[in-house]
Amino acid sequence: GKVEEAFRVFDEMNASGVNSDVIAFSAVISACGRAAKVEESLRFFDEMNASGVKYYVFTFHALLCLWKSRRGGISI
Repeated sequence: GKVEEAFRVFDEMNASGVNSDVIAFSAVISACGRAAKVEESLRFFDEMNASGVKYYVFTFHALLCLWKSRRGGISI
């Protein structure tokens, strides 16, 4: 689905030499959340930390929505 497309675009962007910023990381983490891909979401969050990209409120919102969806709650 769309999450695989988000992964592909993210990977292509990085392969072409474009450094991912907080918006790119947050968008792909959000896509993971919408697809309930917990492990992938955490992998991107760890990659974000390792690359020195600073968090943004949208990043935490995406992680919170993922957590709530996994717990049977509704998205914020």
